[in-house]
Amino acid sequence: MRHYLKKKIYLLPAFLLLCFFLSFYCSTMIEGSTDVKRVYDYGDILSQEEEEQLEELSDSYYKKNKYNYLIVTTSTRQEYERELSSNLEYDCELYSEAFYADFIDTYGTSMQDCTILTIDISDNRYADVSGQENLKVKLDNNRCDLVFENIKSYLSDGDYGTACEKYMSYVNKYISFKPGVNPNLIIFKLWFQILLSFGISTIILIILVVNSGGKITTNSRTYLDQANSRLLGHHDHYIRTTTKRTKIERNNSSSGGGSSSGGGGSHGGGHF
Repeated sequence: MRHYLKKKIYLLPAFLLLCFFLSFYCSTMIEGSTDVKRVYDYGDILSQEEEEQLEELSDSYYKKNKYNYLIVTTSTRQEYERELSSNLEYDCELYSEAFYADFIDTYGTSMQDCTILTIDISDNRYADVSGQENLKVKLDNNRCDLVFENIKSYLSDGDYGTACEKYMSYVNKYISFKPGVNPNLIIFKLWFQILLSFGISTIILIILVVNSGGKITTNSRTYLDQANSRLLGHHDHYIRTTTKRTKIERNNSSSGGGSSSGGGGSHGGGHF
């Protein structure tokens, strides 16, 4: 009986270890089965290899910051139901919003922080960059326009694969800056930072060299015999009178302002 009980005690750790590995394997299988598709090439402008590479790149960004980098191409703008607009540029934005709504319906609100590149290759030839939910603050309208300007030349040349890669790269770069800061300011340029560092170092070096010389220790009293020296006399000669007038400035100030409004996500883009 004792031998039987000892045997059961020895088997218990092995049983618990087996349960742990089984639970880990099952959770891995479940996680792997929920793959997210982030590239939708309805316009058929990407090769199979380019599409797979973009899917991998988008997935790597999501694992890094939990933001979805989405791409959708179209030649008809008829893949998603929405309110149509006679303004083709605005209609492209509405198409992007409809695509986003469908993406959330498919994968749930936990995937709602998205950036979207919509490429319309119809006669309209328009590209729209947008930010949704938390990304519409980090990727505001101005930054969306900046992303488009950086990929416009690739779109115009028909190099859509590179344009999509650059889109993800620039979005990832721009959202690292605080909201409201222009990421294209010269102070953020690497060459300017190197030049500024060199200039500051040069100024410091010059100051050190100037201050390294010996100090002058003589003055007007150095060669004066205080015991045997005295003032014999003095004369005052009037030369001229100088009058200086200072104009008193008056303070006049004025101010102005602007306003902005918008709904849905942030948008920016243009024709290519």
